[in-house]
Amino acid sequence: MGLFKNLFGKSDDFFDKEATIKEYFALVPPEKREEANDYDELYRIALKYVEKQSFAENTKDLDDYFHEITDEEAAIAVILGFSAFNCACLVDCKGKSIEKAIDDVLPDKYDVNNPFDTKKGYGHRVFGHDPVTFGIKNIPANYGISVDGKAYKIGEYLGVGDKGYVSMMDLIWKFYGDDNNKLKGICNVLGHTIVHFGKDLCTPAGLPMPFLSLFNKYELTGNKKYSYVRYKESLIKKFDDKKINMKASDFASYFIIKVFLEVYFNTHKVETDEVGFKRDMSLIAMGTCICLQMATIILGESKGKSKKGNTASISGGKINALMMSDFTKIAFQDMKSVIDARNKINTKYKTDYMGDYYHE
Repeated sequence: MGLFKNLFGKSDDFFDKEATIKEYFALVPPEKREEANDYDELYRIALKYVEKQSFAENTKDLDDYFHEITDEEAAIAVILGFSAFNCACLVDCKGKSIEKAIDDVLPDKYDVNNPFDTKKGYGHRVFGHDPVTFGIKNIPANYGISVDGKAYKIGEYLGVGDKGYVSMMDLIWKFYGDDNNKLKGICNVLGHTIVHFGKDLCTPAGLPMPFLSLFNKYELTGNKKYSYVRYKESLIKKFDDKKINMKASDFASYFIIKVFLEVYFNTHKVETDEVGFKRDMSLIAMGTCICLQMATIILGESKGKSKKGNTASISGGKINALMMSDFTKIAFQDMKSVIDARNKINTKYKTDYMGDYYHE
């Protein structure tokens, strides 16, 4: 019942006093009890009639509500966190090789001249790399793109003029869609999109976080002919500087933890609070990996910035948004379970062991 006491945040002495008072109430009927002005005086009165009691003894028959993580279990979770971090480092290091391997198994020039890279140069992923906004018509029709080495206004390239707005999906469908065979067009769009984004996840720049493109600010060029986005002033750039983007290493490290723990849980059973045990193991493993990645970011910052003004990038050093969101969710679930258990135990203790005292 050690965890029971931790839930209340009280010392052993407090619970022993509670147990002593309970014993006093059990032996002395209400009409024969001495009056007490405060809790400490009540305890001193109780000691006149009974010996000091042990809370642990009085609660030995209460159910255990939690499984207390053993040193061995904690060590396994920490080692798993280190392994996930090493996996992230390895995937980051081998990113270019993985990208090339994807190209090698595809038809020749399968991902060449694609709609996603029609903005050229540094920070080109500020445009067209946010799949959750593909269907939103928020791109000015006079936005400048480059196709086969030629400059176009995106609206004119799509055949809708340079007024108003178009969506990224309009451009993707222009490249890969098929108006005569919708199903074929959809499959072609999905195939090319998955391949391109899969490759981008393996690159050092990765992919921007979802929805950030909604905050793109479009400006006109000096001759007011084209619209464009300044990557250096974009929200995507600010997130990139903080190492908050999506990379293949995020998914690899996250699933390493998830898969290994699932295997471990299937072979390692606990007698109490199996759900809480799984949550605690996940929190330790993920927390270890997250801390290592954050430490690597700090190490990169200590090395200064590159000529482009970016913080030095070190393999594995980034904010794993996928893992951190799951970590946060599990942490809140764990906190709720502790609060629920505390309320349940508190009610049971008052009812079963301190009934007379609390109902006077």
